[in-house]
Amino acid sequence: MTYPTAIPILKNLLELAAQLLVAENPDLLLPPDVILLRPSPQLARARRILALTRDIYEALSAYGDEHHLGEPRSREEDLPF
Repeated sequence: MTYPTAIPILKNLLELAAQLLVAENPDLLLPPDVILLRPSPQLARARRILALTRDIYEALSAYGDEHHLGEPRSREEDLPF
């Protein structure tokens, strides 16, 4: 019996987490050159969580590529924000 790899499931969960963060904190979609003078503590935490989410997503993609799990990823497959 073969089991599907957990990487696509984990990547989907990370994408969902990123979407939930953006839904709660729409300022995350502002371009990086827009400077908020006093970002709220909630926005600052959301930015750190989103950065961590991106790092984990990249690591899972690299692991999948290295171990030939699924198809090679393209740059369009990255998180959209």
